[in-house]
Amino acid sequence: MSSIASFHEVKRLRRSGLITLTLTDLLIVVVFVLLLFTFRSTEEGRVEISGIQALLRQVTEERDRLKTELAQARQENELLKKQNRDLQEFVQRLLREKQEDTLPADPGETIDKLAAENRALKDMIDQLNKEIERLKRLLETQQAEREKTKQETEGKEGGTGFPRCPVTDGFLLEIRLLESGNLRITPRWDEAANSDARSVPGVSELADAGEVSLETFHGLASRIFQWSDSREPPCRFHVDTRTETKNLETYRRQMGAVDRYFYPTRK
Repeated sequence: MSSIASFHEVKRLRRSGLITLTLTDLLIVVVFVLLLFTFRSTEEGRVEISGIQALLRQVTEERDRLKTELAQARQENELLKKQNRDLQEFVQRLLREKQEDTLPADPGETIDKLAAENRALKDMIDQLNKEIERLKRLLETQQAEREKTKQETEGKEGGTGFPRCPVTDGFLLEIRLLESGNLRITPRWDEAANSDARSVPGVSELADAGEVSLETFHGLASRIFQWSDSREPPCRFHVDTRTETKNLETYRRQMGAVDRYFYPTRK
C-alpha cells in the first residue's frame, strides 16, 4: 500500500510540475508578444514621424521656391511698369514732334526746299549712271582681253606640235578652273586604258587629288610632262578644261599652268 501511495504521490507531483511549467511557458510567450507589439508600434511611430518630417521639408522647400518666384514676379512687374512709362513718354514725345513739324508759314520757302532736294537727287542719279557706264566699259575690256588670251592659246587645242600620247585615245583628265584659284581634277581616260594611264608617273596622284592648288598642280603635272617629253617621239596628253572663274587674272594663271603641261580644250 505504501508503494502504491508513493507512486500516486510522485505522479501527482509530476502533473503539478508539468502544469506549472506550461503556465510559465505561456506567460513567457504572452510577454514576448507584448514586447513585439510594443516594438512594432514604436517602429511604426518612427516611420510615421520620419514621413511627417520629410513632408514638412518638402512643404518648406516649396514655400521657399514660391517666395523666390514671387520676388521675381514682383521684379518683372516693376520692369514692365517702367517700360510702360517709357513707352508712354515716347508716344507723347512723338506727338509733340508731329505737332511741331508743321509747314512753314511761307509756301515759297517750302517750294524752294523741295526744289533743292530734287536737284540733289538728280545729281546723285547722274553720278550713279556714270559709275554704271564705267563698270560696263571695264567689263567689256576684260571680256575682250579674255577672248584675246583664248585666241592666242587656241593653236594648242587639238595637240598641234606633238602627237597624242598613245596611253589613251581620249582625254586624260578633266580640269575645272575654280573661282578660288584652285583646280579640280577628275580622270577622263577610257576604262580599258586605266592600267596604262596609272602607270605614268604622277597620273594617279593628280587624278585622285580632287581639288588642288596651282603649286600642287605644278608639282604633279610636271612629272607627267617629263614622262611624255621623254618618249620617242615626244607626245602630249589632252585634257578637257571647264572654266568656272569669272576673274580674268585668275583665269590666265590657271590656264597658263594647264597649257604648260598639256594640250587643253576650253569650255
